[in-house]
Amino acid sequence: SSSQPVSLSPSVVPTAAASTAAVTYTWSMISDPVQPWAAVAVNSNGQYMAAAAYQFGIYLSSDYGQTWTLSSANSTYWTSICMSSSGQYLLASAKQVGLFVSTNYGSTWKQTYSTGSNLYAVATSSSGTYMYAANYNMGILRSSDTGSSWSLSLQGQDGWGVACDSTGQYVLASLYYEGNFYLSEDYGSTWSVVY
Repeated sequence: SSSQPVSLSPSVVPTAAASTAAVTYTWSMISDPVQPWAAVAVNSNGQYMAAAAYQFGIYLSSDYGQTWTLSSANSTYWTSICMSSSGQYLLASAKQVGLFVSTNYGSTWKQTYSTGSNLYAVATSSSGTYMYAANYNMGILRSSDTGSSWSLSLQGQDGWGVACDSTGQYVLASLYYEGNFYLSEDYGSTWSVVY
């Protein structure tokens, strides 16, 4: 067997069972114009993708990244973006502006939380029901209604990073100055230091 480069297309994905030979992946530049990209997100099967450009807009693809269009989201200081497993629900954070949600694959956006502080990371459950955001000056924000409303959790901490499992029940948060990781096992209601 040979270890020739493999160029992936949406319908061709190598698996471990297909070959034991080394597989090399190739990358193609698909963005035009060149932007200061801040964050990217992909749904579970790769069909829907989003890319947030810092001080510009949010670009979307619904054909496995082959073509991209600028969404209706405002040009602002985008810092993070995530999407549900289906790609229908998206959450994006903008530095010193707030949180923006789309419930229709990025076609339209609504600001659902306003803040003058820095938002650095966002996460969502597979269904898009549970959403989280790391707020640098306040803690972790959480939503249990697809981002329609937000409540503050882990208050008074400098939220830097956040991630959750597919159900949204287990949430991991990193703090900047304190230098610890916090874990919630109840959708961000209570927290314990794990590291």
